Amino acid sequence: MRRKISKCCSPSCFQANRKEWIIVNVQINKEECIGCGLCAETCPEVFRLTDEGHAEVYADPSPETEGSVREAADSCPVSVIEVEE
Repeated sequence: MRRKISKCCSPSCFQANRKEWIIVNVQINKEECIGCGLCAETCPEVFRLTDEGHAEVYADPSPETEGSVREAADSCPVSVIEVEE
């Protein structure tokens, strides 16, 4: 299930309330990705742009990056980042 977060929440908000949030998988629909790079900018520890200009998940989220991963998913302008819990 994907849950949207409000724009006012920061990664530290999620760390403070993380008992409810556990990411088990993150995927990007590369066919619909527009390659804006916002996810890689928001959470470079997990996302990066490929040579083809699309985002990819190259590392598993950790407790430290969980908030940033959620922020990247919520900020994606075409909503192609899926976070599974």
